[in-house]
Amino acid sequence: MSVDIERAQLQFTACLGHEGDVDIRLYIQAYEEIVKIFAYLGSVFKFVSNDVTAKLAILREKETDSSYRSVQSMISHEIEHSLTNTKNNGCRTLLRLHRALAFISAFMKSLDSNNTDENLSNSIWAAYNDTLSPHHTWTIRKTVGAAMYMLPNKCVLVNAVGGPEVQQNVIPKLIESLDGVYNAVQRMYVHHDLLALK
Repeated sequence: MSVDIERAQLQFTACLGHEGDVDIRLYIQAYEEIVKIFAYLGSVFKFVSNDVTAKLAILREKETDSSYRSVQSMISHEIEHSLTNTKNNGCRTLLRLHRALAFISAFMKSLDSNNTDENLSNSIWAAYNDTLSPHHTWTIRKTVGAAMYMLPNKCVLVNAVGGPEVQQNVIPKLIESLDGVYNAVQRMYVHHDLLALK
């Protein structure tokens, strides 16, 4: 299962509106492409991939409802109807995806760099600690830490996303798009005090 990084980059760019809102349908499509990268990180990240896929399915079920066209409309709808703490609500579901997107962006930055750490374990471990680790149990953190040394080398991952040309020309644009979407969602969640949803 190859990852079309250029497609993901274009989709993440397209889902970010001019006024800082994020189109949920396009966000789901972009995420479904980029999440394929977890397949190359080995079984240790399979639980992250499965969790992300499950969360995307929850959002996909809601996308036909006009209240869930964008992140801002979803937030407004769920706050107005006291839905932010209900099971499988959109805000909490998106928050989990938002956290994983921060990891994906940090991971892509490690691929983009000229880092000589060919097995990437140090940079991916740092990315994990900065993003997903605070939201995982001690057991999961220990499991991830132990498995870091089984990650493929950088060359394998660069080839999985399209090779050196994609690494040089597309990944920097993808990182910019990922960070743009992440920052837009972060601003909305901070404004509505939703970052602590359980």
